Amino acid sequence: MVSSPLSRLLFMALLWLGLSPATLALTELQASIDQNPVVAGQSFILEVVADDDVESNALDTSALLRDFAVGQTRVSRSTQIVNFDARRETRWTVMLIARNPGQVTLPALDINGVRSQPIALTVLAPGDAQVQNQTPLVFLETDLAQDTLWLGQPAKATVRLFLGADLQRGALNAPSADNALIRQLGQDRESSQIIKGRRYRIIERDYVIVPQITGTVSLQPANFEGDVLVPSGRRDLFGRAQPKPMAIQGEPIELNVKAQPASYQGHWLAADLVTLNDSLDPSQSFEVGQPISRTLTLTAVGAVEESLAEIPLEVPESLRLYTDKNQRQGGVQNGQLIARLEQTMAIVPSQPGEYTLPEIKVPWWNARLGRQQWATLPAQTITVTGTAASPATPPPVLSDSGRPAAEPITQTPNSPGYWPWATALFALLWLATLVWGWQRGRGYRTEPQPAATPTPSSNTLAALHKACQQNQAETALALLPEWASEHSGKTMSLADIGHHYPSLAGPLKELQASRYSVRNTPWQGQALAAELTRLQKQKANQQASPLPPLNPATRMER
Repeated sequence: MVSSPLSRLLFMALLWLGLSPATLALTELQASIDQNPVVAGQSFILEVVADDDVESNALDTSALLRDFAVGQTRVSRSTQIVNFDARRETRWTVMLIARNPGQVTLPALDINGVRSQPIALTVLAPGDAQVQNQTPLVFLETDLAQDTLWLGQPAKATVRLFLGADLQRGALNAPSADNALIRQLGQDRESSQIIKGRRYRIIERDYVIVPQITGTVSLQPANFEGDVLVPSGRRDLFGRAQPKPMAIQGEPIELNVKAQPASYQGHWLAADLVTLNDSLDPSQSFEVGQPISRTLTLTAVGAVEESLAEIPLEVPESLRLYTDKNQRQGGVQNGQLIARLEQTMAIVPSQPGEYTLPEIKVPWWNARLGRQQWATLPAQTITVTGTAASPATPPPVLSDSGRPAAEPITQTPNSPGYWPWATALFALLWLATLVWGWQRGRGYRTEPQPAATPTPSSNTLAALHKACQQNQAETALALLPEWASEHSGKTMSLADIGHHYPSLAGPLKELQASRYSVRNTPWQGQALAAELTRLQKQKANQQASPLPPLNPATRMER
């Protein structure tokens, strides 16, 4: 009888020999595909199986790149032991997309000198009759609004992804090009449709394409890559589906882009239609110092908002112009690209009378008719009533030393006349004043009072208060720096106001947030108006009864 330990030792030795790498050397490499023929632009699966456990990067697929786009590659391994016979296997699942229709050969693949057999493959065009009768699991459609454009003119492309199976994961990628700007328009739209008995989930996405060069612009097509769930080929008690990798490409896009004509004048804008509108009503009556709100709206059909330039503005000398931040918008309306520029301003008249606002002309190129046109606003006349503000007395010109510059003295050849006597009289009076001042100075001395600071113009303050009452944020932003400069006596910007007037920091922050925040919240001007009133009263009280200095200005001499 053989002892038990000896039997176990013999068994382990035989098992080790069965699993020894020397007995499991790579001897065979098999390649197969999941369908033949295939459709150009649609994915199929290449499966390569090695009868050994080899490294994942041992399979070199670079030979496939000539005729195929190589997508996701998955590697799996398995080991089976039957009657002490171990079988190891390495499996590569490679997703391929044929580039062009025709007869193609999948080349032989090599691992450590072991080669697979080449595979003859038929690639059908997407429009082939045989393909039209099929119902693929996943496919793409691309619609281009127009393929002939002017430089800078946008084209709208719509990509539709048809899913005939449940999607486990996936990504729809936009078309791409080196010489064009491409971005998505809006949100995805979803719908469903039954095609040849198969129900498809449809994901629709719009893109805008703006060519940056003239001539022929070729774009790489949109593509989808992901996993869909398909019924398992094996018997499954629970009827579970298994993921299947998919990759498809849309149709290539080619644009013909024409250059700007040499005869065109002005800022280049190619569009189908351009309009210019004005919110100003010239029949209204306006008052001196009161802000006049005006909004110009430039709308272009078949253009993007980046192509709209700022509208040049001119006003007569007695009108002050304050412009707000321009607002640009773009999107799709009734299937057409729409771009809009809103230019808001405040016009403050300083003198009564009639003023003519000049004509405004915006040049543009009619892409449909192929000629230059102008969007025009005619000249408008407004009437301003009220009393003109008194011009402020100009300050004395200072010399380099900070003292008022001396006026030049003009000598005349006339006789002295009474000037010698007047000079002597003034000299006596000056001496008497000097003696009186010296005697008075022995009793007390008085420090000089600080000079009064200038007060803000009543017109600016009134206009600012009216803007606050009417909640006109853009006008208030334009007038605040002018008011602060007059109130403080030095030039100030919006950034300086919050530091110089801490009590205005909060209202100013709310004002700026209402104008420049993406939420576009309405502004309420009561808080700013109340704080302006308080600051004006505080300044008036200080000028009427200045506070005594910290060190008394008057002291008694012993």
